[in-house]
Amino acid sequence: MTVDTFYIGLVASVTTVALAHTLSLSILYIRTCLHKCVNVPVLGTCKVCREEKAGREYIGKVNTTVSGKQCQQWSSNAPHVRNSNFTDTDFPNGSLAAAENFCRNPDSSYSEGVWCYTTDPTVPREACEVPECGKSDAATR
Repeated sequence: MTVDTFYIGLVASVTTVALAHTLSLSILYIRTCLHKCVNVPVLGTCKVCREEKAGREYIGKVNTTVSGKQCQQWSSNAPHVRNSNFTDTDFPNGSLAAAENFCRNPDSSYSEGVWCYTTDPTVPREACEVPECGKSDAATR
């Protein structure tokens, strides 16, 4: 084997490994991103919606309320103290920390959709606009 042949073989091997790694990450991303009501990830976001009116299963990344207020981190108690009855199992991501500041509905008694505590000290809690699956206005969120 000549040096040229070895080098070409090495480049081909590295390229194959890099491509396999990229494909592996793409498959992982698709598995992470897919949601029951949608079948294709779009440009780095997950196209998700609420499967039911209450939205308890919603795992999208909307983090602003209907009036444009930023959502507070679920793991934070500032500026608003969250309901102490909410536990990690109330969140479809598996924890308050994983829910970050995304709109969710951990409150089984609230059936009107996803919401969040806001970072506005004068507005404790507000609904978020996340469409129900199958509605014509379902968007990438």
